[in-house]
Amino acid sequence: MTKLQSIQIGRAVACVLVVFYHLLALSKDYAGSAFYEPAFSGFKAGVDIFFVISGVVMVITTYSRFDKDGTATRFFIHRVSRIYPPYWGLAGLLTLYWLRNPGAINAEHGGVDIVASWTLFPSDKLPIVPVAWTLTYELMFYLVFGLFLAFLAKRRLVGALIAWGAAILLAQPFAEALKSVPLASFLTSPFVLEFVGGCLIGLAIVRGTVRFPGPALLAGCAIFLAEFIVLQVLRAPDALDARLRVGLYAAPALLVVYGLIGLEKNGNWTTFPRWMVALGDASYSLYLVHILVFHALYRITFGPVFGASGSVFLPLAFVLSLVCSYLYFLVIERPVSTFVRLRLERLAGVDRPHANAAAPSQAPFGATRPQE
Repeated sequence: MTKLQSIQIGRAVACVLVVFYHLLALSKDYAGSAFYEPAFSGFKAGVDIFFVISGVVMVITTYSRFDKDGTATRFFIHRVSRIYPPYWGLAGLLTLYWLRNPGAINAEHGGVDIVASWTLFPSDKLPIVPVAWTLTYELMFYLVFGLFLAFLAKRRLVGALIAWGAAILLAQPFAEALKSVPLASFLTSPFVLEFVGGCLIGLAIVRGTVRFPGPALLAGCAIFLAEFIVLQVLRAPDALDARLRVGLYAAPALLVVYGLIGLEKNGNWTTFPRWMVALGDASYSLYLVHILVFHALYRITFGPVFGASGSVFLPLAFVLSLVCSYLYFLVIERPVSTFVRLRLERLAGVDRPHANAAAPSQAPFGATRPQE
């Protein structure tokens, strides 16, 4: 399957939503909520869009090789090499800071589980890079889907996905009890339903059964807008239960991703701004780096330099996060991830697919590459 630029556009939009949320929400900590309104909590839906995209890309990048030897091994190698090297770069910096200031990171969330932070294994504490909680969910997705690749025939994939989704729904009455076992809690989280829905969209794409993408995209955007208005009118709290959050954002996220990719696949939308595709390429770095940039700017420059003036601070912080993130993508993420992937493939003796079988890569919030 050829590279789908619409996936990168979706990643760019989703990541910018999350960036805007953190930029505005951090004013609750540093500026007396000067820039925050309840509607802005809806920007968290960028993460839900990412989870849907993960499911889509996981299917379209593996479907043609589903029943072939080495597919599961290659899949795990690519996932490990895409997630960990860029993440460990930032985790290392924050670990050094944490060692000097143990109470300065995640104190309001029970502190730091350093082992879970470096492995991204499920924990009841946030990782040392706080936004990386989503990466733990990604790893859970990868684990189960990789097992599908290793032991499941392609013809049984739909049934397995539906069964997985049904198991998530059946587990919800026991959600509180499962919290005492982090691995079980993550595997049965409602967020998994967004990933499963994305996989089903991916199947529709590879089978050429995409219908009415335009109305789907419009409906998804309209639902998001209506939900943001409701959040504002009700002065809704920033933190929502996972089940409520998925109930609000899963359907429009699925519709938006389905519509966006469907328009490209059907030939209705074939030209995309290059800068948005580039932003989608660097979206994993942007996701990881932006929160650290914002914290630093709020702490160091907001009060003494900008005098609580958002008209200068907000656009400057946003642009600086883009610049830092793209540099991180060029200098760290892309070369290091590629180096690790090639070395792991060589160690595992995994053959690479032919160039004409290239497809978008699957990174949690990352770049699309041929042959990944």
